[in-house]
Amino acid sequence: MSDVLSKFCPFFIQVDRTGQIINLGPSMAKVLGVIGANIPADTNFLDLFQITRPANVKSISSLAQGDGIKLSLYLRAHPDIRMKAAVSHDPQTDMVFLSPSFGIGVQAAIGRFGLTMTDFATTDMVPELLYLIEANQAAMQASKRLTLRLQGAKAAAEEQAQSDTLTGLRNRRGLDAALDHLITHRQKFSIIQMDLDRFKAVNDTYGHAAGDAVLTHVAKVMRRETRQCDILVRLGGDEFLIILPDLTDAGRLAQLGQAIISGIETPVMFDGEMCHVSASLGVMTCSDTLAPDVNHDALLVQVDHAVYAAKDAGRGCVRFVSDLMAVDG
Repeated sequence: MSDVLSKFCPFFIQVDRTGQIINLGPSMAKVLGVIGANIPADTNFLDLFQITRPANVKSISSLAQGDGIKLSLYLRAHPDIRMKAAVSHDPQTDMVFLSPSFGIGVQAAIGRFGLTMTDFATTDMVPELLYLIEANQAAMQASKRLTLRLQGAKAAAEEQAQSDTLTGLRNRRGLDAALDHLITHRQKFSIIQMDLDRFKAVNDTYGHAAGDAVLTHVAKVMRRETRQCDILVRLGGDEFLIILPDLTDAGRLAQLGQAIISGIETPVMFDGEMCHVSASLGVMTCSDTLAPDVNHDALLVQVDHAVYAAKDAGRGCVRFVSDLMAVDG
């Protein structure tokens, strides 16, 4: 039953008569920062969620009596993101099931919790809503391109100079500009650096055109799994990097890293041949107290050590700079 709920209601919540959260859909677990099925024993629904409507629902018992009602609620830790939820009570087990959704606030939720399309049920209206959002963004980008043309070739050339010609991701120049902005504005962020595993074998066996197809595939995976505000970079060769503003939660970063690895490990078909690669990832979190003149190369050296730790651990995995520092200490 839990597998069925996870498939069709990935944000479901199961609560017992005391208010204890017994089970979570995988997407709600991601929102709450729960890794796997490890729900803390003292996790109470009403400690995490504030019910605003109906006004008479203030306890788990009143929630259980409201079988079939619709709730308005929000996470106490994120009161600006409002949610709706349908309620169902099972009298045999005295369990309450809730199926929350973000409604029109889904875009903010996606940015806040690092959600992707795979976190929503296939029948959810989110794809259509995001399509409209993306269409609006595409229109805004078209307007931006027009503005660039009106501003002259110099501005357009500057933007092109910060892009990688093969993948369309930012290059090292674009990375430096992004880091300067984040550090100057004292914004916390994380860095994920990754090296492809077995990429040289693809180039040597099938040629550089096959290698280019793999690099393009990697860029697509990065775009699919990340938020629009994240900065995606190809450092050169088979080295890539992601800057994630305002995302420093280790659990979410680990989930994102595994999702990227899984996507990259999907074989790429080129000229009738299956090209197999993986990736080793290093992760570093940066606070909002970095000195304005911090050396970018010094940051990248630290996260590069984590990449090599991932390779030493067997490749195709994620390692954190903080874990390496703890070992060294």
